Amino acid sequence: MSTVHEKLLDTLDELVNDDLKRFHWYLTKSVLAECSPIPNSKVENLTRDQTVDLMVNAYTPEVAVDITRAILIKMKNNYLAGTLKTVPSSTGPQHGSPAGPSLGKAFLYEHKAALETRINNTRPILSALEHHGIISLEEREEVESHPTPTKRNVALLAMVIKKGAEEQFYQALKAADAFLVKDLEG
Repeated sequence: MSTVHEKLLDTLDELVNDDLKRFHWYLTKSVLAECSPIPNSKVENLTRDQTVDLMVNAYTPEVAVDITRAILIKMKNNYLAGTLKTVPSSTGPQHGSPAGPSLGKAFLYEHKAALETRINNTRPILSALEHHGIISLEEREEVESHPTPTKRNVALLAMVIKKGAEEQFYQALKAADAFLVKDLEG
């Protein structure tokens, strides 16, 4: 069985040089809420193995897997992100779903900006998340207390990401607004 370092290196080995540059660019951005961006000067001219070492040292091996998945999804390389599904991540399996990048996680990271403005009614989503024990009544009320739909959506998405409940959010959104999900998925 490969170590996390080896699997990350194997994954980066699949990227052509232009894609590796884009990967490095994403490392300098805020890709995951819990991960600080890495300064530009630290990613400049790194080899693939140096990139793995940098990520593992800057975060943890498990978080390096999470951020690699998230960046690959942003780069629209879902296949390569999927190859990391057997590698332990910091979030681990979510409420009985298999480890790895779920459809919900990929969907949320790919369409986060659109979701912040396009969810019209958060109530059925919040109800589903509360029903499944993912959020408490207090957390639901906190999201609902925001004065505008966009602010409610931003608060909801931040809470979902913080709790690692992307798959449950995706399922709740599909049930509440299938047309929005279809439109975003193309």
